[in-house]
Amino acid sequence: MNKPRFVFKATRDYLHSTTLFDMILEQAEPAPERIDFRFARRTDRVCRIVAEPPSQDKLVASYADSTHKFYAVETPEPITERVPYDEDALAVHFRLDGRAIQAGPVPGYSFIECVVAAYKRLLISLHGKHRFAFVRLSLAHVPQGPFTIVFARELGGGFYQGTISDGGTEIGSIFFGKWQ
Repeated sequence: MNKPRFVFKATRDYLHSTTLFDMILEQAEPAPERIDFRFARRTDRVCRIVAEPPSQDKLVASYADSTHKFYAVETPEPITERVPYDEDALAVHFRLDGRAIQAGPVPGYSFIECVVAAYKRLLISLHGKHRFAFVRLSLAHVPQGPFTIVFARELGGGFYQGTISDGGTEIGSIFFGKWQ
């Protein structure tokens, strides 16, 4: 296996949740089901992907599916590499429709990059230009084609839930928080 590449995306000064999800998903192949991915906190450090539960002070993210459990653990090593990432250019591929956004595979982008950018775009359209942060993704499976996210509710305290559908069937939820 190649050494994972921990990078900052565009001008961000933290490890993007999508980077970790994609790295973990590579280890969870083939076609994981009943996915639960939680991003616990920001980090500007390289992480290790481990199977044993870490101490809470080192935990950056957790991932579970029907057959795997992985944890992203912060190391002392700083992230020093940066790559281009234009979330606005990605979002032009999505179609807003009131409280819903339709998205799907976009060449050159992973599913997680699409779902995170789409829900962020939907939240901005409904709640204004705030800094929103990914918190959690719960899915029956990763859609292979177009999907829809519908704004479900505000949970209070600046947390928002959306439901994800694949081919008209609800398959999961996405949660974001508002950075204070």
